[in-house]
Amino acid sequence: LFKRTLVGLPVEYDLTSRKLYLEGQLVLLGRTSSSFQQFSLLNDVLLVAQKEKRKDALKFSKAIPLNSANIQDLPKDETGQNNFIIAYKKNKRDKQLKVGTPRAPEKEEWMKCIMERILALNR
Repeated sequence: LFKRTLVGLPVEYDLTSRKLYLEGQLVLLGRTSSSFQQFSLLNDVLLVAQKEKRKDALKFSKAIPLNSANIQDLPKDETGQNNFIIAYKKNKRDKQLKVGTPRAPEKEEWMKCIMERILALNR
């Protein structure tokens, strides 16, 4: 399922019963810093992982449940980054991630695929 080993994935996100729709690196934009993270869009969850010290492994970072998620397009920023927001609920709290891609077609693909999965889950 994944191109590299995924370390620290909680048991509730068992990958054997899930389908991978899209996988790739996006920029996770924080308040003070930005970093490339590995995003994996599955049928009901978006997994985020970061590079492990070993180059061939990824360390689980967070899971975004798609049944409570929504996406919001953002205009291109001053650095030319193509950004969007993934808003979701986790433990009854509102959360959001701001992510970006270097190219507009990549952003459009991610937004389209995430929205398709959200709509499929909420039918």
